[in-house]
Amino acid sequence: MSPGKRGTDGTEPAVGQLRRQVVLESEAVYRICDLGPSLIEVEVIRAPGLAAGDRFRFTAAAVRAMDVIDEPDGA
Repeated sequence: MSPGKRGTDGTEPAVGQLRRQVVLESEAVYRICDLGPSLIEVEVIRAPGLAAGDRFRFTAAAVRAMDVIDEPDGA
């Protein structure tokens, strides 16, 4: 697993950017698809129990709290 930059370091979300979320020892990787003022649409790259390509919306604060990564492991 490559280390990522914390979004809380001031890295603002950007379309096409990859973000990693780790919760309870499970890792999910999302690609940012669309930026809204309070919600950000992401595409699942890899996440337990979710299909790659599914799209979801997270709050901007939740996305900022995720790690910024260059590419998903195994790519």
